[in-house]
Amino acid sequence: MSDDRDFVNGMIVKKPNSNAPDWVKAKVSIKLDDFKGWIGGFVKDNPNDEWINIDIKESQKGTWYAERDAWKPEKKDSAPAAKETDDIPW
Repeated sequence: MSDDRDFVNGMIVKKPNSNAPDWVKAKVSIKLDDFKGWIGGFVKDNPNDEWINIDIKESQKGTWYAERDAWKPEKKDSAPAAKETDDIPW
């Protein structure tokens, strides 16, 4: 995994206000011009991706922020080789 962090430009994440119901977990604001530029760059660089995953995290200072989750499953080169055994009756 790369150590490069991809913060989501144009997305502001905050804790809900103290009067919010328990089921409200975060407040997200999106500045459209900044977000369009960021997501457009992602789509250009990753034309075959259908999804983007974003994690909401908390900094050491206690502020919340959005970061793209860049994890991808490892691609397997080929099907596993057949296992030979001596216990198969012929």
